[in-house]
Amino acid sequence: MGLFENPYCDEGKVSVAMNNPEKSALSEKIAAKSMVLLKNDGMLPLKKGTKLAVIGPHADNLRYPVSGYTYPAYIEMIQAGASGQNTTFNGIADEQAKADGGSGAKAPEGPFATIYRLFSQEEKARLSDMNTVLRNMGARTLREVLADKGEVVYAQGCDIIAPSTDGFAEAVKAAESADAVVLALGGNSGWVNVTGGEGKDRQVLDLPGV
Repeated sequence: MGLFENPYCDEGKVSVAMNNPEKSALSEKIAAKSMVLLKNDGMLPLKKGTKLAVIGPHADNLRYPVSGYTYPAYIEMIQAGASGQNTTFNGIADEQAKADGGSGAKAPEGPFATIYRLFSQEEKARLSDMNTVLRNMGARTLREVLADKGEVVYAQGCDIIAPSTDGFAEAVKAAESADAVVLALGGNSGWVNVTGGEGKDRQVLDLPGV
């Protein structure tokens, strides 16, 4: 295969190979074909000029719709190591220990902190935050895309797992002011502070949080 003769990739070609018009078009086609319309009472297709209320934790977030085995999630993992988080691959056990307040004993250093130490100072400086990475990959939020189509009023409403319902009133007000509502709800997948991912499975398919 020539891997011993040419063991390294051409870094200049990586971004082109990962993000180009052909792949973007294919991704859009896959996304369109993966959508499932469970019921339509005549609301769809939306009429031109329909005012939309776009509500939910996924409505204006670049990270949440992205899965765990992706470069942005990898950046998130490295940043967890940089901040000294002792998250391990125990998943739910980690979250439960955090919820219980822990035993007071110092947890052993997690793998993310260990990985972070393997980077040189130059490499650490080159690591960017997830939103910047996603923007550079051409990602846009649902709110941004729908705003291109017409009038949009936005309210987050709640977080994915936080117990606060303080944003509900604003969400209801947004819904009442619009012709139709797009609710963008769900969990998030990855390595840290997520509802699912490697070593962290869910027992039920209900929506998390409030």
